[in-house]
Formats: sequence, C-alpha cells, structure tokens
Amino acid sequence: MAMRLIAFLAAMLLIIYACVKVERLAKDWWTFDDHEKGVALVVPKPYGLVLLVNLIGSSFVLMMLAMKVTVARKKYKVHYPAMYATGEDDNARMFNCVQRGHQQALETYPGFLVASLVAGLKFPLVVSLMGMLWGYARLKWAEGYRTGVPDKRYQNKISFFIWFGYFIPLMLCGVMAVELLYPSNILV
Repeated sequence: MAMRLIAFLAAMLLIIYACVKVERLAKDWWTFDDHEKGVALVVPKPYGLVLLVNLIGSSFVLMMLAMKVTVARKKYKVHYPAMYATGEDDNARMFNCVQRGHQQALETYPGFLVASLVAGLKFPLVVSLMGMLWGYARLKWAEGYRTGVPDKRYQNKISFFIWFGYFIPLMLCGVMAVELLYPSNILV
C-alpha cells in the first residue's frame, strides 16, 4: 500500500511539473506584472475557460446529480426531509447509492472549486482541462454508484479521474503559493 501511495505521489509531482511547463509555453497569451514588493494580478483571457468549465459547467454537473436524487426519491418513495432511506431492503439501498453519489460530489466540491478558481489564474488551460475531466468522471462515478453496488463506482476507468481533476488544481495552488513566497522560480 505504501509503494502505491509513493508511486501515486510521484506521478502527481511529474504531472504538476508538466502542467507548469505547458502553461509557461502558453504564457504568450497573457502577461503577469511581477513587482519586488508584491504581485499585480492580471487575469488572463483564457481564465474565461476556467469560469465556463470549472464554475458554470461543474454547477450543471451537480444539478444533474441532484435531479437523479429527485427521481430516485419518487421511485423509491423516500420523502423529505430524510436525507437517506432507512432499512436494509433493495429500495433503501438503491436510493442511498444514488444519494451518496450526489453527496460525495457535494463534499469535495468546495475544495475543487476554490482550487480551480485560484490555480486557474496562473494555469487556466490545464485547470479548465481538469475541470472537464472532473465533470465527466464525476458523472461516470455516480453512474457506477447508482447500480446499487457501491464498489462499481469505479467500474468505468474514467471514474478514477475525479481525483486527478481535484488534486491537480489543488497542487497547482501549492505551486502558486511557493512562487509567491519565493519569486525566484525555484520550481522551474
């Protein structure tokens, strides 16, 4: 297990390094005005992609998941204000799987959104790509969960990529933090 974690972290670091390089190559589209005493923020034009994909698009993904819960409430007769169905029967299990697919998305959404909006200021292309990946993978993940067998949430290989879509922007925020604290570009 420890080796898998180390391999995963090493892969993430390589991906982050590649993301930084890609964004530096694309930097011709915008400029940042660095000062010795601070950083002047210039919002790059491609940041519009971050807003479209990671803010608006991801909100629609959450609404689609919420609609699945609404349909499941009617189908399995789970009335408000109950968040989950009680009991051990198939209807309770099926509803709870649909609800859990939505709830887990809501639990991770604030971190995803904040990291996307912040990291997108410097890495808008990579962050918007991660937003598309997150949205599609999130729908596939919930689709697997809706089968009623929680272990099937990763049955579609793309489902795993909800975590790349989540952690890459988060790690890019770390890159930005280090570059703000140590502006000599020690990371690249």
